[in-house]
Amino acid sequence: MARKREGSVEHRNGKWQAHLWLPGTKPHKRKWFVLDPQPRDRETAKAAARIAQQMLDTRGYVPSERDITVAEYSESRWLPMQEKRWPSSWTNDRSNLRLYLQPDLGALPMRGITKQHGRDFVDKLDALADKGTIAPKTANNIWHTATCMFGDAVTSNVTGIAILDSNPLANIDPPKSGIKREKQFLFPDEFVQLVASTEVPLVHARLYAFAAYTQLRQNEMLGLEWRDLDLNHGTITVHHQLADEDEEDERATKTRTTRRIKIERELLPMLIAMQRESSGKGKALVFSAPPPATGEYGLANAVRKHMEVAGVDREELRVRTKTSRWLVFHDLRATGAVWRFKRNGREDALTDVMEDGGWSNLGTMQVYMRLARFMGGAPFPPLPGRLLEEAKSIGPGKAPLGHSGAKKPVKLVGVAGIEPATSSV
Repeated sequence: MARKREGSVEHRNGKWQAHLWLPGTKPHKRKWFVLDPQPRDRETAKAAARIAQQMLDTRGYVPSERDITVAEYSESRWLPMQEKRWPSSWTNDRSNLRLYLQPDLGALPMRGITKQHGRDFVDKLDALADKGTIAPKTANNIWHTATCMFGDAVTSNVTGIAILDSNPLANIDPPKSGIKREKQFLFPDEFVQLVASTEVPLVHARLYAFAAYTQLRQNEMLGLEWRDLDLNHGTITVHHQLADEDEEDERATKTRTTRRIKIERELLPMLIAMQRESSGKGKALVFSAPPPATGEYGLANAVRKHMEVAGVDREELRVRTKTSRWLVFHDLRATGAVWRFKRNGREDALTDVMEDGGWSNLGTMQVYMRLARFMGGAPFPPLPGRLLEEAKSIGPGKAPLGHSGAKKPVKLVGVAGIEPATSSV
C-alpha cells in the first residue's frame, strides 16, 4: 500500500513552507508553497501541511507558491525568455548574472530584494572597476542586465515572468562610467602592411580584409555561406550568424534583421580566389576553417601579435591605458566604417554606413565620423597579391565564377600587388 501523501515542511526565509504533491501531474511533481496562515512551530506546520495536501488532492485548495530565489528565477524563467527574445546576445546576460549577481543575491528570494541590496551591488561593481578587474563599461552592462531582469519581473506579459509589484533596482544610480577610452582603427597603409606580411597566416589576413571591407560582425562573417554571396552582382546578404554547436537552427543577426550590402571592388578578387580554392557553393561556409575565437592567437587578440611581426609599430595600437585601448579584431569593423566616412561626402553617407553595418547607435557613428577627420591615405586600398593568388590565374575572356553567360572578363583590381598609401596623424 502506498504511503499516504502528507507533504514535508521547512522554515525558510522567515516563513513555514510545505513541499506538496500536485494532483494530476505525471510523473508526480512536488512544489514548495507558503503556508497561510503561518504556523507557530514545526508540529503545527506539519499538521497544516497534511491538511493542505488533503485539500489540494480534492482540488479545494490552491496555496501560495513558495518565494522563488533570484538564482532560480533567472535560470528557470528569465534567461530562457531572453534566449527566445535575443538569441544572439542572451549569453552575455547569462554570464553577467552567473558571475556577478547570483554570487551576491542568488540565494535571496526575489520578493526579498530591497533598494539597499541594489545599492550594495552597484558599490561592488564600482569596486571591481576601480581595481581594474572589469572595465567601467562592463560594470554598466552587468547592471543593465540586472535592472532589465527585475523590470521584466514587474511588467512582462510572458506567463510566469511578472511576479513583483515593483522594481527594487529602479531609480538607483548606475555604476560609474569611468573615462571613455579612445577607439582604435588602422590607417590604410598600416592595414596593407599587416595583411601583406608573409608572417601573418593567410586565413588571418583574409579575415582581416573581409572584416574591414564589409564591416560585418565576427559571427556574421563566420556564419556566411557561399549562397549568401552573389559575386556576379557584387552583393552579400546577411541574414544569420554563426550558431553555437548545440544549436540546430540558424541564429538571427544581432539586430534580428536581414540586410544586403555591396562588395567593395577591391575585395572582389579575393573572394573569387577563395571560391575557386574551395569550390564554394550552396551551404558551404565561406570561412570553413577559421582560427579559434580565443587564446593567444584567437581572433580577439591575434591581430596585435600579427601587427608586431608585420612591423606595424604605432604604439597606441598595442598598449592599453586609462584613456585608450589596444586594437582588437572587432576594431577592423570600426576601421571600415571610418574609411567609409573618409571616402563618402554625400548627405546619405551616415544612413548608408549604419544600414550596411547593422549599427543602431547614432553615438557610435558620430565617434567614427570624428575619427575620419584624422585619417590620412586613400581608404579601401587594393589588396596585396598574396591574398589574390588564385585570382591571378583567371585570364581574359574566362568567366571567373563559372557563369557561362559572362560575356566580359572581370577586371581584377589590385592583382599586381600593393599600392602604397600614406597616412598622417
